[in-house]
Amino acid sequence: GGGDGGVVGGTLPECAQEAGRAELPAGLPPQLPLPPGLVLTNAQRLSPGQFHLRGIVRGDLDGVAGFFKRRLPDSGFALGRGDAEAHEQESPFTGHGFRGSWRVVRHPGDCPAVAVFVVLIEQR
Repeated sequence: GGGDGGVVGGTLPECAQEAGRAELPAGLPPQLPLPPGLVLTNAQRLSPGQFHLRGIVRGDLDGVAGFFKRRLPDSGFALGRGDAEAHEQESPFTGHGFRGSWRVVRHPGDCPAVAVFVVLIEQR
């Protein structure tokens, strides 16, 4: 593997099984890339064009953050200046008439899973 490696996707480990399964809300832009194997635990359409997603995915912080850093630009979104700490990474993005942000947080303990938060707001 290279220096920017990392793991994302696959079956959730048992330590990360969380209650609740949510469906993608109607109206979510189809261009929005979501990590493979992401299990949504909360997905809300707060108002037309305003979405909050929360989920959990198998992987590590670098892998899941790297997914967004690669796939958002590939999907026509522009990344803003991000922020990285030992246990979380985040960045704003814009595109397709939306602005939003993603944030990924390492699971507490040794569980190989990452929590994913996406906020998306349609620009009027």
